Amino acid sequence: MKLEHACNTDEITGLHNRRSFNNFIVNQFDTIHNDCLTLMMIDVDNFKNYNDSYGHICGDNCLSTIGQLFKQFEEDNSCYIARYGGEEFVLVDSKHALSEVIIFARKLIQMVNELNIENINSPYKRITISIGISSRVTSDVKNYIDLINLADDALYSAKSNGKNTLMIATHSI
Repeated sequence: MKLEHACNTDEITGLHNRRSFNNFIVNQFDTIHNDCLTLMMIDVDNFKNYNDSYGHICGDNCLSTIGQLFKQFEEDNSCYIARYGGEEFVLVDSKHALSEVIIFARKLIQMVNELNIENINSPYKRITISIGISSRVTSDVKNYIDLINLADDALYSAKSNGKNTLMIATHSI
């Protein structure tokens, strides 16, 4: 059991890792047949510049702090959050309506802002996140890869629209 936990947990954040996510999303897509399946791609804004300015130890500490926040959020809201890679995270929810998930996203943005982690490279002067959301409700997705790609496209739109915000995918692939 300890070995399985170690294989599925991200060392820095304490969240589920990419390996765990890959297994989880396949299972969720195959077993959840309602429209509530929603995925968020979450990216820490300006993180490369943060690492370059503050150093990788501070970068790891930043990710660890965000990971602790997300871990508590996951427990409080019956969702699933994993570190997708680098400074990207993914949240999967199958229990709440899209309107509730949008509230979750806004809350996560606010909570990360309230951490008040200094980032001189950000126009906000602190660490912020951007979120892209995809859902079976708003898009005709054929498989979990479509769900991921749509959330990633929405994340790119959020980044292009000033960061520290969210965008919802409303189209199909």
